[in-house]
Amino acid sequence: MNILVIGSGAREHTICRKLLESPEVGDVYCLPGNFGMKNNGIKLVHINPFEFEEVIDFTKNNSITYTVVGPEDVLVAGIVDEFKKNNLLIFGPSKEAAQLEGSKDFAKQIMNSSNVATASSQTFGDINEALSYLSEVEYPIVIKKDGLASGKGVVIADNLEIANEVCSKFLNETGSTIIIEEYLDGEEISAMYFVQGLNSYPMPFSQDYKRAFDNGEGPNTGGMGAYAPLKQMGVEERKAADKIIEAVLVELNRRRIEFTGIIYAGLIKTNNGIKVIEFNVRFGDPETEVVLPLLESDLAVNILEILQEKKTKFIWNDRLSYVCVVNATKGYPSNPSKVKINAFPKLEKTKIFYSNLDSEERSSGRSFVIVGSGTNIKEAQEEVYKEVPEIPGFFYRKDIGK
Repeated sequence: MNILVIGSGAREHTICRKLLESPEVGDVYCLPGNFGMKNNGIKLVHINPFEFEEVIDFTKNNSITYTVVGPEDVLVAGIVDEFKKNNLLIFGPSKEAAQLEGSKDFAKQIMNSSNVATASSQTFGDINEALSYLSEVEYPIVIKKDGLASGKGVVIADNLEIANEVCSKFLNETGSTIIIEEYLDGEEISAMYFVQGLNSYPMPFSQDYKRAFDNGEGPNTGGMGAYAPLKQMGVEERKAADKIIEAVLVELNRRRIEFTGIIYAGLIKTNNGIKVIEFNVRFGDPETEVVLPLLESDLAVNILEILQEKKTKFIWNDRLSYVCVVNATKGYPSNPSKVKINAFPKLEKTKIFYSNLDSEERSSGRSFVIVGSGTNIKEAQEEVYKEVPEIPGFFYRKDIGK
């Protein structure tokens, strides 16, 4: 079978390489992809993912068995709905279901209706009401911009002055809504599941590092590294995560919102148990780069069976651990520079997945991810940091896995 993957980052690079491992797969296309993927036999398709008619025409003309959607923005824009109108198989949630990530307010409604533990919150569209509320709350407080923000629409405000500044900035943008919620303290868990209707299949837990710099300092980013699995999380944490996913799927089903694709629950283990920070409706990035290498079953067949509404079986490696380190251009996330990469060192044991590389080997923002493995996190961490390249104009965190 031939498979199309929508997206252009290291997450999509990882998905494509995993699909190519299948003996059942002929060609894997990535639309639009990036030029770093070509080294692995992935075929790039130079079409804008939001030009749905062109994407559908390509799918029909190239004998694509099914399509996998990587990024959230095209899911929220409704690509799945357009594919289904044309009777084409596509792995991802509908436009309505994608609001679980596309609208933080909608996600809160779903959590509250399904009795899922989460931070208490208030939603505001009026700046004066928000500022009045901020004068009454305890700090730190979390302020989230409603809608998609590529992991950069969340600010933890330590005091009223910062909170007022953030609220004013977010709400001065046309049509903006914000959610102000209590700060939850604890260890975070990325819990991803393959989903078809009420059926869910868990992936190993992972953990990502959202702050730009070592020791959790600097602004929030799309993620600067990750590791998997989380050996410190056991049966109780898995039961709690499963219960959350089951409750949310039941509530979506009650509302006649069918979900096929990936649900990602951003969880936090507090002193009062596991709570939900947020939901995403696609593979996490960079979590995918450390989770999919643990998959021993055939991803291409697993996804096809889900799309055919058949039961499938995922087999995960419990003997290895993975750590990945994101390399970004200086100035990321607020003002990333564009850097020409003259030469990459040869990697002996680790793998590289590209996030952002053009035909002239220029990159901006999160650019590539180095992934190492070992029998435990410490070994994987040592392996990856031996081979992370030092390239002028780039930076990376040196504490991923700690």
